[in-house]
Amino acid sequence: MLLALAQVSDVASTWLSLKSGAPEQNPVVRAVLDHGDFLAFLAVKLALVAALLILVIATSRHLRVHRVAWFAVQGLAVAFMAVAALNTLGVVLAVA
Repeated sequence: MLLALAQVSDVASTWLSLKSGAPEQNPVVRAVLDHGDFLAFLAVKLALVAALLILVIATSRHLRVHRVAWFAVQGLAVAFMAVAALNTLGVVLAVA
C-alpha cells in the first residue's frame, strides 16, 4: 500500500511539475514522456508496482529472500515519496 501511495504521489507531483513548466529531471521518465504521453508514464508506474508485488509474492516461500524483498520495496517506497516531496517543493518554489 505504501508503494502504491508513493507512486501516486510521484505521478501527481510529476504532473504538477510539468504543468508549472518545470522540466523532468529523471532521464528515464523524460524519455518515456518524450516518446509517448503521460499515459505511457502511468503505464510504466503501474508496471513497476505490479513487478514489485510479484517479486514479494514469488519470494514468500523463502523467508530470508522474502524479508529482503520487503525491505527493498519499503526502501523504494521511501525513495519515491522523497522524489514526490522534492517535486512538490520545486513546484511551490517556482510558483512563489
